[in-house]
Amino acid sequence: MIIETLQLGESLTSTEKNIAKFILENPLKFKDMSTEELAKATYSSPATIVRLSKKVGAKNYNTFKLLFIEEYLETEKIDELLKEEPLTKQSSISDIVNMLPNLYEHALKQTKLFIDLEQMNLPLILENGYHSTVTDEHQEILNKLEQSDTLIFIYPLYWFNVTPIMKSFIDLAFWPEYAFSFKKKRYFRKGLWKGKKAIIVYTQGEPEVFHRMQKRMGYHVLKYPLNLSGIYTISTYHIDNLNRSRNKNKTMDKVIDDITLKVIRKIEN
Repeated sequence: MIIETLQLGESLTSTEKNIAKFILENPLKFKDMSTEELAKATYSSPATIVRLSKKVGAKNYNTFKLLFIEEYLETEKIDELLKEEPLTKQSSISDIVNMLPNLYEHALKQTKLFIDLEQMNLPLILENGYHSTVTDEHQEILNKLEQSDTLIFIYPLYWFNVTPIMKSFIDLAFWPEYAFSFKKKRYFRKGLWKGKKAIIVYTQGEPEVFHRMQKRMGYHVLKYPLNLSGIYTISTYHIDNLNRSRNKNKTMDKVIDDITLKVIRKIEN
């Protein structure tokens, strides 16, 4: 664990320990700092910070920040759970065993609501359109979207557009009387999901410029229902040129790390 490694300081030089101390005391400030900024704050050098990143098991500095923040947020979450279900030195094995289900339930409530389309059996065609019966699986999707403040969509583009399963999800997700309502005149700026924000991340084999030449079909197919539902705060990111052999794994890893950090910042803002 990265936090434990920084806390113990084993195999770290005195300078690296000083950097670790700063990071542990300023976790939220650290996540937005470049190597130069962190070096200046800790009277060290960017090269030392890069070496520290590798010592704790990260491939590079950006990965180090990402892994640290993920672990930090998880630790904060557990601390909050333990405040609600405290354990003491006097707690018996029976107390601990009986408390675990409650911790698990709290953890589930605080975990980000995740929808994996590959694990769902979504219909590719709505035979009765919006008059189709809402199944249990469909209702689960609507409930998760309703409970979320930020909707994050991650999908690949093929021939400049979304995949069939993603299109099916869009049809089911933006459902009348849930996301918008023509009956109540709650659509566009007055949509039922007004106040939510969305983050879109799509990948493609070709350069993004070709997608733009096609008027960004893979983005607008999702933008319109978002707007109809009242969501106008939309951030988009893309990873392109995946078919080009000159894009090495390390380059792609850095691109993914950078986008991940940007998405985290958007969620927190």
